[in-house]
Amino acid sequence: MRGWPTSGPEKWNKWLDRLSSLCDTQWREEDIYDAIMLCKSSFTCDRNLVAAGLCFWSTSTNTMKLRFGMMTPTLLDLAAMAGFQPCGGEVSALSPSKCEVDFVFTKKNKSYKVFMEANAQQTGPLMHIEYTAFLMIWLCKYVF
Repeated sequence: MRGWPTSGPEKWNKWLDRLSSLCDTQWREEDIYDAIMLCKSSFTCDRNLVAAGLCFWSTSTNTMKLRFGMMTPTLLDLAAMAGFQPCGGEVSALSPSKCEVDFVFTKKNKSYKVFMEANAQQTGPLMHIEYTAFLMIWLCKYVF
């Protein structure tokens, strides 16, 4: 599958080890430490399961159309399944963005591997842009 994340686990694990040594306390306070550490192991795509799920997927509503009606997981469902505690303010597409980090996405950095290599530092203090890039990859690749 062309869009399936294929960044090498050794580079990811090295980056994860670097950030875990710097963010261990914060991740434990936010109850995401265990979920992040689970990502040290790689996972494979079950093509049969994806194909079976696509048989029920509706692109017009972005839901699974089942006999009893439409179904889709919400962010609260994902939080419950992963054991996360939703916190913070409400996020709306209509509210102004307070994003302090601006990533430039081009054809050159459209893969997880290239994006990770562009934003992962090997040494030095943890910068906000690196931390945000790490959380973006972790959420997109492992949670969502």
